[in-house]
Amino acid sequence: MDMKIDGNGNVQVGEVIIEKMFSLSCDGRYKDIDLSQFDEEQLEKVKSILFKERSRILFGAFKQRYMKRMYWAFAVFIVALNTSPKWVKEVIESSDNIFSMTWFLLIVGVLFCGFLLFLTWLTNKMKRDNNSIDVLFRENWGKKTLIDKELQRRKDIYWREKCGVKDNIFEYFEKE
Repeated sequence: MDMKIDGNGNVQVGEVIIEKMFSLSCDGRYKDIDLSQFDEEQLEKVKSILFKERSRILFGAFKQRYMKRMYWAFAVFIVALNTSPKWVKEVIESSDNIFSMTWFLLIVGVLFCGFLLFLTWLTNKMKRDNNSIDVLFRENWGKKTLIDKELQRRKDIYWREKCGVKDNIFEYFEKE
């Protein structure tokens, strides 16, 4: 999932451009859109397409190159945790002095700290990708919210008409 974007020397490429491109729909990007021309079936179909798009974004996030390395690191760490009690038992039984036990614990501590540093390095490498994925999620959610509001507006109108509720309070006064 490596993506190289080259700038023209005058424009900064990176998070600033991405933020402009995907200006978040939560901030009102889609307020002017009128969905009343579409029927409910079309709106529900678009909601299902948006759901599939969200799942593609999510699974795309889990397929990042550095995320795969993190999976391998977790697998190695779990294997090391499962086999380490055997190592500790062998070291305790085989050594009579505390010096070899101290070296063993020092090596285990260094390996654990190395694992944590490796995970920190991986998360820093994925920071921009994760920010872009977050922006895509928010944009997709804003579109879904717009469709949900339109469907709710239609249900409100349906029940208002069905129950005979009037729009204006002055309509309740008797005209004489």
